[in-house]
Amino acid sequence: MIELYRVNKEYSNGQTALKDISLHIPMGQMVFLIGESGAGKSTLLKILYKAEEFSSGRVLIGRVDISRLVDYSPLRRKIGLIFQDSSLLPQLNVFDNVAYILRAQGASEREIQYRVEGALNVVGLLDRSKDMTQHLSGGERQRVGIARAIVTNPPILLADEPTGNLDPVNSLKIFQLFREINEKLKMTMIIATHDPRVHQLKKRIIQLGNSQIIMDTEPSELPMFRSLTAV
Repeated sequence: MIELYRVNKEYSNGQTALKDISLHIPMGQMVFLIGESGAGKSTLLKILYKAEEFSSGRVLIGRVDISRLVDYSPLRRKIGLIFQDSSLLPQLNVFDNVAYILRAQGASEREIQYRVEGALNVVGLLDRSKDMTQHLSGGERQRVGIARAIVTNPPILLADEPTGNLDPVNSLKIFQLFREINEKLKMTMIIATHDPRVHQLKKRIIQLGNSQIIMDTEPSELPMFRSLTAV
């Protein structure tokens, strides 16, 4: 469970980034966080993985109050991160990009082989494992970024505008991939995006506006849309 209780974020210049944010996200749920640029989407995600501090309120991840943690690194290892720029290492091939974090954690080569192949299989790039990343398309590079984020099997996945650099067709394919990962691996997902077509995925949508929650819609409350494949 991810829980926020009346969370506020104000910067030293007086700018308000988040105002009175309260929400509950059950473990295993997939949530889209939508809103215009500057609405507070990225700030909310940064608070969850401790890249920014909040000004007031409470944030609990798995019933742990993150404001009371002296060492956040154990909890951060349970969070996979995906950004608009996949930030792959150009000197490494696909396999080694995904394996990088496992090697940094001291995993055995046998475990690395098993986990990396599994992650690449999930994102549909197992046959590209030896390719250098500069030979991949934008959508494929983002898939490598997703494989890297899920290779440690974190219970929580946070994505900040993961399709911002992609064309509409590849954007929809990436959203479909997120849905498949959520359904197969049961990861809790919060995906920040300004793409309104995420309504078609029939997942929970939280909309921010003027730093506040202005809509929180469960899948059963969403109107009917055409399937993604029909777009």
